[in-house]
Amino acid sequence: MTDMPVFGAGIWHFATYKDRYATDGYGEPVGLLEQIDRAGAVGDLSVVDLNWPFAGYDGTLDEVKAALQRNNLKAIAITPEIYTRDFVKGSLTNPDPGVRKQALELLHQATELAKDLGCSYVKLWPGQDGWDYPFQVNYHDIWNLALDGLKELVSAIRTSTS
Repeated sequence: MTDMPVFGAGIWHFATYKDRYATDGYGEPVGLLEQIDRAGAVGDLSVVDLNWPFAGYDGTLDEVKAALQRNNLKAIAITPEIYTRDFVKGSLTNPDPGVRKQALELLHQATELAKDLGCSYVKLWPGQDGWDYPFQVNYHDIWNLALDGLKELVSAIRTSTS
């Protein structure tokens, strides 16, 4: 046993950063397995947070597991990408029921992946589910949509583990 704390990082730190100034990135694209290898080269890093879906990756989950194992890394969390352009008006709080359904399907997939990888948690970052100005939306309705979506997700998890 060690007294060292567990150090981890989001896998996106080992990819090619993109932003409004370099929409195609600051370097050549880096695939998921190479990102894992880069994370493994850090040294005392022991866990990574993986995004779902795996951007640009068409390999198998077994290959991801093998990359984690060869780098002595564990996936601690899965972060479902509910903050992309598809969810520009929100994920669980989107006014379009079809988009809310799409977000929930993505959350369910991420949860199953987290269980398969032995993750400690699924991290929700609803980055597009907020509003900038007072009275821009009906906050009561939006709050209820968020609660309803989270209740459905948690209920499905409880049902699948019992």
